[in-house]
Amino acid sequence: MKKFALLLALVVGMATAADAQPAFRVGGGVIFDGTVWGGGAAIDLPMSDKPFGITIQGEYYKKSGVTTVPVRAMAIYRAPAGEQAEFYFGGGSGLIYSKVSIGAASASTTKALGAGVAGINFKASESFGVFGEVGIDRALTDGAKNNFGARVGISFGGAE
Repeated sequence: MKKFALLLALVVGMATAADAQPAFRVGGGVIFDGTVWGGGAAIDLPMSDKPFGITIQGEYYKKSGVTTVPVRAMAIYRAPAGEQAEFYFGGGSGLIYSKVSIGAASASTTKALGAGVAGINFKASESFGVFGEVGIDRALTDGAKNNFGARVGISFGGAE
């Protein structure tokens, strides 16, 4: 966990040293298997004027005593889709925390995570927009299943 936090701090430091400004995203989402609703936030760190960047995402989902919290760091590629929109896709890794509570008893685990994302961001102004994305998470253990989900929300910041 300490190594992951150190790597994350290094990546954030490198990205914020670039000329471009970070963008922030907040919104709601759903994990399709079992229809688990939740929400989260992300920070997108562009690498200067290059189409590549880093996104750091954290989310919280809860249903019927099961709590799931994925935290991801992913490399992303952005491509313009007209004057006011851009597509993005990427992949990376992170950690996934799961907790199951039944009455007064509970058990939790934290595992490494592989993740992928694809989405679109529509700009309403220089520094405000809306986004929609789909993603996949998979704990890096034997027998783990793929978690497919979708997220929508608002984005702000990121002005050049």
